[in-house]
Amino acid sequence: MMVELPCRTRVLARSSVRGEDAVPSCSVQQWSCWSPTQPCELLPMPTQARMLGQFEFTNPKEYELTAFTVRIVVRGYETDSQGHLNGTIYLQYAEHACWSLLQEAGIAQRDLLARGVGPVILETTIGYHNELLAGDEVEVSCEYLWGTGKSFRIQQLFTTLDGAVVAKVSHVGGILDLAERRLVADPAARYRAIAKKPELLGL
Repeated sequence: MMVELPCRTRVLARSSVRGEDAVPSCSVQQWSCWSPTQPCELLPMPTQARMLGQFEFTNPKEYELTAFTVRIVVRGYETDSQGHLNGTIYLQYAEHACWSLLQEAGIAQRDLLARGVGPVILETTIGYHNELLAGDEVEVSCEYLWGTGKSFRIQQLFTTLDGAVVAKVSHVGGILDLAERRLVADPAARYRAIAKKPELLGL
């Protein structure tokens, strides 16, 4: 599993970021794109995220089914009382795709731990578009988008085999120095130094 920062990983609802989660006086901003078909806008970053490092991104691309995908079959025990896939399982599928992409690029978890670092998720936004039922097959893509700060963005698209969009997931992530408990200054350089196929990570 990805190393997590206690009390610093948040799943934002579409409405919450404009209310209590927004900090108007904060000088550090992030790109927020609730709908990939609408223009992105700059929103204030919460104070606790500001403490972890700046978030500097160019205008994010639209969500798309990238060349790298993993196919997953929904298990019955992953569904909830409504009969569809439990919301928290989407995040597990998303993380599985992230680790699968790292493995394909030549970065194993043991490689990261040997260097005293690990990936962390600072923020996750998910939008649900269609149901997944037990036995359904879903393809989950994974794409890294790099900026200039200590963090990066990961965009993921969930689609059925006939191409219907099921969910869209966006993360802000970083690489944590496990000794210092701080984000490393240049996460792209850390991945590039380890990866055998850095082009899969957009590097």
